[in-house]
Amino acid sequence: MNERKIAQEGYVINGFKPFSQLAMEYFPGNPGIDLSRKRMRERIDEDLALAAKLSALGYTSHTTYLSPKMQEIIVLYLGPPYIVVPHIYLTLFDEKKL
Repeated sequence: MNERKIAQEGYVINGFKPFSQLAMEYFPGNPGIDLSRKRMRERIDEDLALAAKLSALGYTSHTTYLSPKMQEIIVLYLGPPYIVVPHIYLTLFDEKKL
């Protein structure tokens, strides 16, 4: 059975994902995949509760693929890797600046 869980509105988790791919989604401005991966692991290690939950699921500093449950926990703790802001909010922000 293929189950889809929605961690947050609009963000669908479907299957295992390479750690590097998720790291690049969270840290897209880095010059290389290695730096994105390093920053992602540092961010996980900084949040002791997040690290403990992932560790309970088998996550280690050498994990290369994240299960859907691991991804869900990361998204719940860090938020989705990207957010699409509706145009209406951008317009309201510009009006407030004036």
